Amino acid sequence: MIPKKYEFEIRINPKKEFIKVEGIVHLINNDCEKKTFFDLHNSFEIENLFINDEQTHVLYSEKLKHRLLNPAARRHYIEIPDKREIKMRIYYSGKLVCIPEFDEESKELFLDDRINEQRIELASYSTWYPQFSEFGKSFIYDIVLNIPSDFKTVSQGKLIMERTFNNKVIKRWQCENASDIVILGSKNFKVIEKKTETVNYEAYFEDLPEDFIRKDFMQTSQIYAYFEEKIGKPIDEKISFKKVFSPKKFGQGAYQRGEMTVFSQGYILGLLKNNSDLPFLKHNAHELAHMWWHFSKGKHDWINEAFAEFFSLLAVKNVNHYDFKKLVEKDKKALKTVDERAHCLYEYPLSNLGDGTKIRYIKGALLLNEIYEHVKEERFFELCREFYNLSRSTDTTSHDFEEFWTNRVPDLKNIIGIWLHSPGSAPL
Repeated sequence: MIPKKYEFEIRINPKKEFIKVEGIVHLINNDCEKKTFFDLHNSFEIENLFINDEQTHVLYSEKLKHRLLNPAARRHYIEIPDKREIKMRIYYSGKLVCIPEFDEESKELFLDDRINEQRIELASYSTWYPQFSEFGKSFIYDIVLNIPSDFKTVSQGKLIMERTFNNKVIKRWQCENASDIVILGSKNFKVIEKKTETVNYEAYFEDLPEDFIRKDFMQTSQIYAYFEEKIGKPIDEKISFKKVFSPKKFGQGAYQRGEMTVFSQGYILGLLKNNSDLPFLKHNAHELAHMWWHFSKGKHDWINEAFAEFFSLLAVKNVNHYDFKKLVEKDKKALKTVDERAHCLYEYPLSNLGDGTKIRYIKGALLLNEIYEHVKEERFFELCREFYNLSRSTDTTSHDFEEFWTNRVPDLKNIIGIWLHSPGSAPL
């Protein structure tokens, strides 16, 4: 079951920490199944449910356990007609369960999404909207948000309407190529907008120095220009960057959704306190690289992370003039610390816990560096452009990666195989 389009009306009451959603999900039932399921936040109450305009009900539900990316999900099973196109109309409401932010406590489960008077943050992690398939599938959305007018809000779509009345603000966003529906808001957001001939830039932040925002605009423009030169444009239209520094104390450092990057403000303030530019430069470049590298799903997601990580090293080298060899050696040193029984890169689970980041990001980046050093820079980028253009509209797998690169660089067939299929830090 594949979602094609979401049309939602969303009402948020930050004071009561409450959300109410009414909407339609257009689905493609390729296999003409008669039964399917969707995941939704486990504390939300489904008030009404219609399939193809006929009222129905949930057959049964089950709480999903040990879901690191969606720690508060409940799976609902429903009957559907065996037709290819399905329209589900759903009405639901509730409060998000309270789970500590990432890095707030030493917990196995964490959730950065929040609805309260300090901040609004909604993304796929909380399953605040019905999710039908593995994360990463592309869909369209058209959402209308109703929220108190003292909140400044942003989503990754195009803002097509905004009006205020009775102390409420109503905004409508549309997005033609989304993998998630993200909404962020704060009473204290400051907004800075900048434009050049090639890019628009918006920054949403609370406590960061404005000098940092101006510097980020310059670096973002330079990094994007470098990636575009090497890989090509990710979309045909003018790029509109949205940088949102979510006012959380902890939380994951950053995530990318289309042209929007969401950073933890607490993470950035910690870097500024320590006068450390490099981690943010690298993190920024990594997330921007996901504008290109985002097409693999599930256990194959390491492909996205490997390219984003390696291109972040190249950006730091070419845009900010850091010593590339030192960056690579630092990564090699980090990889040598992993458990030698850790899953191989080829089938590493979609998780950054434990050795996840070191295997999926660093080991993947070092594999690409092996190819980069062998074929040299010009040929490497030629192959990257070819791989990107072949993969951008598909669910590229580990098998596809191995087949492409061993065919294009047969001299490295054995070493690529070792990097992909050996556990732990091998072949270091």
